[in-house]
Amino acid sequence: MFIQDLPIEIVQQIIQNLPKRDALNCMRVCKAWHEPAAATFYKELVVIPSNIPKLTMVLNQRVQFPELERWTKLLTIQYDDNYVSSEYGDDTDYDFEAEAVQYTLNSETFFKLLSKLPQLKTLNLVNSAQTEHYLELIAQADRELPQFEAILPGPLSENERYDYSEKVMFRFYYQFRKSLKFMEIKYRHVVNEEKTMRGAYLLSKFSCLTVLNIEDTSLDSDVSCVEILNACPTLESLFLKRQCQVPDSVFDKKCNRKLTKLKSLNLDIPQLSSACVKYLIHCAISDNLEKLNITLSSDDIVSWINREDEDILLDFSRKLSFVEAVWFDSFRVNSGVTTLRPIPTVNMTKLYSVMNAINGKRRVEYQGSFSDSLYGSTLITIMDNKNFSSFDIISGCLEDNKLDWLVPDTSVSVIGPEKLNHIIFEVKQSKEPFGLHLLKFMMANCPNIKTGCIKTGRSKTATLRSTLKLEAKGSTFGMTLTGPFPDSKIFGSISTYVPRMKYLRIERPCENRNDEDDSKFSLDLTALSDMKKVIIIIDFEGREVKGMFCAVFKFPGNDTVHCYSVCYNPGEAYTQKLDILPEAGCDNYYGTSARRVLIQCNGLKQAKVRVKPQYVYSNKSKWVTRLKLSFIISK
Repeated sequence: MFIQDLPIEIVQQIIQNLPKRDALNCMRVCKAWHEPAAATFYKELVVIPSNIPKLTMVLNQRVQFPELERWTKLLTIQYDDNYVSSEYGDDTDYDFEAEAVQYTLNSETFFKLLSKLPQLKTLNLVNSAQTEHYLELIAQADRELPQFEAILPGPLSENERYDYSEKVMFRFYYQFRKSLKFMEIKYRHVVNEEKTMRGAYLLSKFSCLTVLNIEDTSLDSDVSCVEILNACPTLESLFLKRQCQVPDSVFDKKCNRKLTKLKSLNLDIPQLSSACVKYLIHCAISDNLEKLNITLSSDDIVSWINREDEDILLDFSRKLSFVEAVWFDSFRVNSGVTTLRPIPTVNMTKLYSVMNAINGKRRVEYQGSFSDSLYGSTLITIMDNKNFSSFDIISGCLEDNKLDWLVPDTSVSVIGPEKLNHIIFEVKQSKEPFGLHLLKFMMANCPNIKTGCIKTGRSKTATLRSTLKLEAKGSTFGMTLTGPFPDSKIFGSISTYVPRMKYLRIERPCENRNDEDDSKFSLDLTALSDMKKVIIIIDFEGREVKGMFCAVFKFPGNDTVHCYSVCYNPGEAYTQKLDILPEAGCDNYYGTSARRVLIQCNGLKQAKVRVKPQYVYSNKSKWVTRLKLSFIISK
């Protein structure tokens, strides 16, 4: 099917999302495309310095202005002398869009331009660097002005001595209260100084307001989403940022039981109280709400969940199951001082209940991140449109035999960790590499797991860092181990917890070298019956590391070994060969200086081996010789 075969309504939607240059080309295709393409091309008129002379001339020629008069809804005045050449190219026919800051539009030209654009709805002065000049022209106008739905000023001073500072912007917006749909302002500036009136009551005069971004920095104000939504029943999007906590009595008034038309609600508040949750349940979260974003600036999401009454919490979660995108976050301003925050006592029964209830009928993947560190923030996310769901970082004890807090109360009907798809454990106080008890927990409690990661750090008893990554591959798994070379005990545990291992990658950086023997390694894979491919990367530290590397394969029930060896001297070509030797004579054949990996696999008949030495210069001013060994197991 070609685009010309599509219904004209679909063609219009496609053209509306095209860049201007492409829309200009579409205008010339056919009559059916000309109108939607013209609506896209002429929707925004951008005035820049280099085009002011031509703009003045065009305003006096009626024949050249009808398309702008019909379609232009956005006027952008900005200082960007390269706008036309970068956006449309040098050969464009549309050569009169924007303004120079050093050559600002004078009063006559500015008002003449406004009068020629009867469909104009938005004035964008963000990048004009002359906001005060144009706002003063509008404020002092003695003629009819367009019914602006949005006026976007550039940066304004907080200094009251200036004619147009942030403080006087509400008075400017007020003259457009019957048409304005978008407004961004600080709550302390919502003031009518002539009548000494202030507060949400004045916002009620804006009868068409649909988008409001408002910030309340006062420490004694009781403004909340209640007052704002009661004053502005037409709002579809509200962003409210507050510095101090609002008293619960503000939310508990009988007059607050009004359903809203909100589609998007963004609250940046210190704490989410029970009264606020009840108000959101009864009023704000309706069938209209599509996006909910709550950021707590002084509280913690986990603390809130633990503190909240379970019945109210679950009622709140069930309401959220109809919202397309839900985001809970905790944010604290960095004061420059590192402090330890207490670890909240995590009630995982409530936490899983919230996650499951929010999930509703949406298809999302759960990601959980758990840490035993005192540092970190808490984030709970459901994003249906991105197919993403997570809660992290939750702190708690991750020691062996102390993981009961991760499992919900089985007497409560909730879905627990078996819902998790992606898990990250960060263990700072690890007593052993790879944290195999956490691998055991994942495999026993998370049957739907897709990826898992266990990071261990240094402690008093463990000096080596390690990382274990697990990835589901159908009914089997792949694993990457980074850290000290795993011994037979580690693989014995892994084979017990993850019996169907198909892919294995082992990386041993030079900082994880074994102090006892840095040249001989033994890898027993006999317990991993489904193993197909193995990659081993070993870093040897030292500027003059050279000699022989051997991959020695031991076949079951056979006294001989297959040795894939490579002789390597830095700066010279290496030689590689296969030797079949008696197992007992291997040491004598290659000598004690040869670096060797002894590999045993269950049912191994043939190994396709690739041994590759590399000479690496690390960022610690050290030379490293890297042995990369990969082999495919055929049975």
